Amino acid sequence: MVLFTGIATPAQSSHPAPAIAQPVVNFVDVAEKSGLTFTNVFGGLTAKKYIIETTGTGVAIFDYDNDGWPDIFLVNGTTLEGFPNGKGPTNHLYRNNHDGTFTDVTAQAGLTATGWGQGVCVGDYDNDGWEDLYVTAYGKNGK
Repeated sequence: MVLFTGIATPAQSSHPAPAIAQPVVNFVDVAEKSGLTFTNVFGGLTAKKYIIETTGTGVAIFDYDNDGWPDIFLVNGTTLEGFPNGKGPTNHLYRNNHDGTFTDVTAQAGLTATGWGQGVCVGDYDNDGWEDLYVTAYGKNGK
């Protein structure tokens, strides 16, 4: 076995490189104004001790209602301490209102389960023409 080590360096040139214009980018948080009021929970609020608390959760952007507009599904986690019965954080599904805003349709879609969600994938599992969700979790996975 042969191992190579080294450091990449730019080629030397007698001509200076042209200056590259840096674009000006401004980001504005419009989530609340758009109706996206989800609070993401994945471990302790001020400290993360175990790896499960550091991985975050997932998101799927897909056409939930087959209207041609992208809707948003946000996976939620929990804390190691847990929550009182009925008070745990849930995943959230937001339907696109076609005007830059979203409506929370989580309860209508029957997606109020709690648990330590980790990720989500989308596909038409049963070939009915509607995209299905599969949520991966620490513990029991769900759809």
